[in-house]
Amino acid sequence: MSAVAKENFCSAFCETFPKQKDISKPRINFLHAMRLGGLDWMNALQKDICIWDAPDNIFDVVTMLEVLRFTPDYKKAIQNAVRLARRYVLVSVSKKPSDNQLTKENLAAAFVAAGIAKIEFKDTNGSLFLIAYKK
Repeated sequence: MSAVAKENFCSAFCETFPKQKDISKPRINFLHAMRLGGLDWMNALQKDICIWDAPDNIFDVVTMLEVLRFTPDYKKAIQNAVRLARRYVLVSVSKKPSDNQLTKENLAAAFVAAGIAKIEFKDTNGSLFLIAYKK
């Protein structure tokens, strides 16, 4: 995906889903700076997807883009993301050999265990993109 395509996707996504949750303090600071810079509809919270106890089905879409390899328990992160999502969970992971536990097979098994019946995988340059359909 080109930088322009990423920017257009992210801009459209952020306008549709203005509440951003992240555990990274630098990322939270960046999102707050975006708010201060004029995107006053943007709201960022620092949360850990593995233990966050927000209500079920609170978001239409939950995204975990290039973050699962940094979580202490990717299965728990997936289970909670599915619980929080009303419609979809979008995931991207690196296809680098060092991230070998995040294979198509392991991701599919974790999503099925979390209650997802339909999963689509898309291969991109260097990343694996997954769409989990909740309904």
